[in-house]
Amino acid sequence: MKIEPISLMHANPIARDYVQRQERIAARYSGFPQEEAVWRKRVAYLTQGRELAADRRELAAALAGYNRRIGNHPAALDQIEQLASPEALVVIGGQQAGLFTGPLLVIYKAITILRQAREAAKRYQRPVIPVFWIAGEDHDLGEVNHIHLLRAGDQIQRLQLAKQDHDRVSISHLPISPEDWQEVLRGLAQSLPDTELKPGLIETLTSICRDSHTLSEAFARIMARLFGAEGLVLIDSADPAIRRIEAPMWKQLILHNAELHRAYLTAQEALIKAGYHPQAEVHADSAHLFYYEDQKRLLLYRRGDGFADRFGQLRLTEEELLQTAEEEPAKLSNNVLTRPLMQDYLFPVLAVVLGPGEIAYWAQLKEAFTCLGMEVPVIVPREGYTLVEPGDQKLLDRFGMTVEDVFRRLAEKREAWLRSQETFDVEEKFAAAAAQISGIYKPLIEQAGEVNAVMRSLGEANLRRILAEVDYYRKRINAEIEAKHAAGLRQFDRLERALNPGGVPQERVYNVFAYLNRYGDGWLRALLAEHQPDPLDGAQHHVVYL
Repeated sequence: MKIEPISLMHANPIARDYVQRQERIAARYSGFPQEEAVWRKRVAYLTQGRELAADRRELAAALAGYNRRIGNHPAALDQIEQLASPEALVVIGGQQAGLFTGPLLVIYKAITILRQAREAAKRYQRPVIPVFWIAGEDHDLGEVNHIHLLRAGDQIQRLQLAKQDHDRVSISHLPISPEDWQEVLRGLAQSLPDTELKPGLIETLTSICRDSHTLSEAFARIMARLFGAEGLVLIDSADPAIRRIEAPMWKQLILHNAELHRAYLTAQEALIKAGYHPQAEVHADSAHLFYYEDQKRLLLYRRGDGFADRFGQLRLTEEELLQTAEEEPAKLSNNVLTRPLMQDYLFPVLAVVLGPGEIAYWAQLKEAFTCLGMEVPVIVPREGYTLVEPGDQKLLDRFGMTVEDVFRRLAEKREAWLRSQETFDVEEKFAAAAAQISGIYKPLIEQAGEVNAVMRSLGEANLRRILAEVDYYRKRINAEIEAKHAAGLRQFDRLERALNPGGVPQERVYNVFAYLNRYGDGWLRALLAEHQPDPLDGAQHHVVYL
C-alpha cells in the first residue's frame, strides 16, 4: 500500500484559512496545532484543574457501563479506567450515528483521534484517552439513514433504511424494527460484490443489527468492532447516565443563557467583520438548548424571563428549567453551539478532532468558552484520504493522470484525450471556417446596407443562420467522435465516480464496507499503524493506493 500527500484545499474559507494558518483567523481559536506552545498551554490549563468539570469517577463508571453494553474491547475498557486518574487527558471527536457508520470520513475521524491520542501520550508521558462522541441526540434522520456504494457498472447506489415516523425524535430514541434491519441488510448483501470476505461481513453486521434497537446502538457496536482493540472509547450523548452527570453544567447553561447568547452574537459579528460567513446562524432569542416533550426535541427560545418553544406551546420559567436540570436532566439537549461546552465540562479535553464544517463553527465559540471561565482546546483537522483501487490506478496510468487531475482538471483532461484520438481538430477547423464565412459575408452585408436598413438586417440575420448551421455541424461531428470513443470516455466517468463522485470528495460519499469487502481491514490498520502524516506539511489529504 502506497500513501502520497496531495494539495486539496477545503471549500470552506474558515477551515481553509485555519489549515493554512492565516493570521486573520488565528484570534478565533486557541492557536494552531502545529505550534507546540499551544499544546503545552492546554496541558498546563488542564493540569491546574478546571472549575467546571464533571466528576471523573462518575464519568468513568457511566462510560464503562455503556461500553460494556455495546461489547467494546477490553482495550477500550482499560482506557476508561485510566480516565479516572487526575493525570489523564482526552483527545475527542464525534459524528452523527450513520447507517453502517455512514461515509468514510467517520472512519478517518476515528483514525485521527487514535493517532493524536497516542502521539500526545508519548509527548507528555501521561494517559491520553481517545474518545469518539456519538451525537445520538441529533434528530435529523434523513442525514444518517442511508449510505452510498459504487456498484458494478459504475453506478452510485443509495441504500436506505425504510422511512420512519420520527417527528423530531433523537436518533438514539428512535427504534429500528427487526424487519427494517433485515431489509437494509438484504440490500447491502445484494449490492456488495461476492468476495471471500463478504459472508463474514454480512454475518457480523446481521448479528450487530439483531442486538441493536437504534441506529446509534448499531453505529456504536460497529465502531467498537472496528476500533475497540485500538482503545477507542465511545460515548452516546443521549445516554441517560451521561445526562445525570451533566446536571451541574445544564444549570450553568441556563443561568448564563443570556450572556452566552451575547457571546455567540459577538463572535458572529467578529467573523463577519473579518470577511467570513458564519457557519452556524445565531437566531434571535435562541437559548441554544433543546427540551424533550413527548420524545420530541424542541428548540428553546428566551421569552421574557423564561423559555418557550418556537410556537409558544411549551413554556417554562427559569426556575422550572433549573429544576428540570436537577431532577430530569435527560429532558435537556444541546445544540451545535453548546455541545462543545458540555463536552469540555465532561472531559479534560486536550484536543478535539474536527472536519471542515466543524472547524468553521468552532470559530464562533471562543467568547462562549470565556463566558463560562473555560478555554478553547487545541483543534486538530481531521485527516482526509482518497482510496484508489488497483483498477482505477491502471486507468490513471493509462491516461497519464494523477488523482489531483481528477479533482481539479478532469474535464480538461477528458477533452484533451478525446482530441488526441483524431487527426481532425474539429474546434480549430470550424473556428477557422466560421471566421472565413464571416469575413466573406460581412462586406456583402455592408454593401447591401447601402440599399436600405432592411437589407442590412436581413443580411445579419442570414449570417447568424449560416453560422448556426455551421455550429450544428460542429456539434454533430463532436457527438459522433464521442460515440466512436465512448468506451474510453466511460473510463473518465469511472474515475470521477470512484474518486470524486459528483464533484464531492470520495470520503464524504462512500461507505467503508465496500472497501472492507474487497480488501479486508489491513489497509485500515496500516493507516493507523504505519502512516505518520507530518502535521507541519499543511497537507491534510492523502491518496491511498490499495
